[in-house]
Amino acid sequence: MEKKKHIQLTKEQIDSIEYRPLEASKFLEVLFLHELGGIIGSFGNAYLKFLLIIQGVEFLGACEDDKPFELYERKLPKDRFNKGLRNFRKEYHPFTGEGSSIKFFEDLRSPMVHQFRPNQSKFRLSERTSSDFQGELHLAFDHQGRLILVLEDFYEDFADAVRSVMRKIELGELNASKLTDPHITVESIRDLIQTS
Repeated sequence: MEKKKHIQLTKEQIDSIEYRPLEASKFLEVLFLHELGGIIGSFGNAYLKFLLIIQGVEFLGACEDDKPFELYERKLPKDRFNKGLRNFRKEYHPFTGEGSSIKFFEDLRSPMVHQFRPNQSKFRLSERTSSDFQGELHLAFDHQGRLILVLEDFYEDFADAVRSVMRKIELGELNASKLTDPHITVESIRDLIQTS
């Protein structure tokens, strides 16, 4: 078996890597609007893009409770995910309740995160770049009653939800102390070298 080669960075490359801890509102902007927006706009990897959005929905919900981000309680992921989804436009809201036959948490989030696939009897995933179709399919049902999610539309709705949570933070409607904690914890190599 061939030994992996480590990437060697120059001093200039190390010095150019910046570590800036960001509070929640800025973190939402940088990670979900700028970085994820760039990923969504790039070619390929649609499946991974859906996963990133789904994880982001749960983070939005976590911004709205007073519990530590890292806390795990049995029903907390579901509560946070559904709370995050309620920041989306109203067409998403029925899929957070117990009365719906299709539930985003049980049929999309959990299977995607744990099995790398949605409940395929409930969801169909698509992307605009893979079709010439010019109609509106996002959040429509196919002939078998499966809900269709179009990646680019799902991301736009997610980005609007991110902006909604950012506004709530900026207006003081969400003010848990955890929102001032740093959220980007990828440190520069220079800082790692200096503290090792």
